[in-house]
Amino acid sequence: RRRLRAFRAGSPEGRRVRWRLVEGPKRRLSITLSFSEMLALTAGRDLLAGLAGTFFHEAAISALEKIRAALPEPMLARADAGAELVMADKRPLRDYRGRGEIVRKVADAIDQSRTLLLTYRKLGARSAARRQVDPYHLHIHAGALYLIGYCHERKAARTFLLDRASQVEVTDQTFERRSDLQLDAVLQGDLGPWSGRAVPVRLRFSAGAAPLLAERKIHPSQVTRLRLDGSADVTLAAPVTPWLVRWLVGWGADVTVLSPAALVATIRRRHETALKKTSRPVTDPVTSRGDHAR
Repeated sequence: RRRLRAFRAGSPEGRRVRWRLVEGPKRRLSITLSFSEMLALTAGRDLLAGLAGTFFHEAAISALEKIRAALPEPMLARADAGAELVMADKRPLRDYRGRGEIVRKVADAIDQSRTLLLTYRKLGARSAARRQVDPYHLHIHAGALYLIGYCHERKAARTFLLDRASQVEVTDQTFERRSDLQLDAVLQGDLGPWSGRAVPVRLRFSAGAAPLLAERKIHPSQVTRLRLDGSADVTLAAPVTPWLVRWLVGWGADVTVLSPAALVATIRRRHETALKKTSRPVTDPVTSRGDHAR
């Protein structure tokens, strides 16, 4: 038989009510939650709404409902009212409907240390290829799911965006985690998980952009130094990825790429191409035929 007990926790000056669920005499299981912990669980569920279609979102809902069922009515009512204090973006950034089984297979293979066979189309490739991978981690970044593991073909740690995996087969082959793999090297902060050779990158941001840049650190290796004129010099060591290029292009004239030379050339080409496209007169194919709305 379950019994709900309310008790006071903390010092006499700042006691808070916490609730505990106690099981029967043979098995005693207690759940203790504060109001802020309940809000954190609710926010966590909402943050995973972007992964709807996978077990991450469904399991978060199920677990929270089990916890809610163990709470007394006063605490539950307060938690529901307090949920309005926290807002999370629930819009799915990617569509994982129909890919739930792929995600579950990957998670099971990680848990059982079993090698995977991925049918995977890498970025820019026209067709998919079979990849043999020892799965180590599932990584969530910007609403996307990545598999991080050891690729037998490349003989190195690699990242795989599960959106591009059309088929996953869990083999009977087990593996031992390699101690020589530097998995942190593929985590590029806000630039997304990406495997590749890191290169020194030097940037200079305008005085207008420097305060915005100082508000966040987009890469673990980032070092920002303010200059006397208000501008900022930024150095980091990262692979030159599509994420990095898009981030730099987005700053427009507020950033000057100083090195490496290959990145300087890439950013210049992007801006020149954009300038050519915006300089051309755009002809509306509908209005050019005289098909105006009446």
